Amino acid sequence: MCVTDYDLYSVPPRRLFVRLETSDGLVGWGEPVVEGRARTVRTAVEGLLDTSLVGGDPLRVEDHRQTMYRGGLPLRAGPHVGDRRYRPGAVGRSGAVRGRRGRRDPAGPLARRRIREVRKAAATAEAYDVALAPHCPLGPIALASCVQVDACSPNALVQEQSLDIHCNETSNVLDYLADPSVFAYRDGYVELPDGPGLGIEVDVDVVRERAGDVD
Repeated sequence: MCVTDYDLYSVPPRRLFVRLETSDGLVGWGEPVVEGRARTVRTAVEGLLDTSLVGGDPLRVEDHRQTMYRGGLPLRAGPHVGDRRYRPGAVGRSGAVRGRRGRRDPAGPLARRRIREVRKAAATAEAYDVALAPHCPLGPIALASCVQVDACSPNALVQEQSLDIHCNETSNVLDYLADPSVFAYRDGYVELPDGPGLGIEVDVDVVRERAGDVD
């Protein structure tokens, strides 16, 4: 099985969705974005997908992550391989690689938010008895990812989400889901989505319509 194709959708109010297809017919969705920089991240994502992911095995997640993060130069013998100067900044990291922050440091730097890669960061935080409160002012795919991480992180305390806040007045988080009820909060709690993958189904027709990608 290999990744064969992808689509990118810039949708209101400030989101970027990526849809991956595999040779086995499987489809996956992601939400790479820096708030207010969707166009810039889109360019970064296109470069990463074209050079590092299309044609590769989608199950080798950690291998792809390392290649995209450390592969600023071709991964061959030479003095600059792995050189930090060539690693991606905030835009590149936001483009499924590591998230906006790139390190997993212990206790002190944790308080300064020098961590991402949420699950690994959560495990590091748990080791130092630090609670987890993922920051997610984005769309439904990012929220579904965070909720899944919360479910497998014993130190998860609270999950930020952007349902019904001011920046989503023109396009709500739930608009892009085939079944919005998966994020029906009751008394401050939400059930863990239990469908395939992240537990959500993206409404492709709505995404394409909002992105202006309708035939």
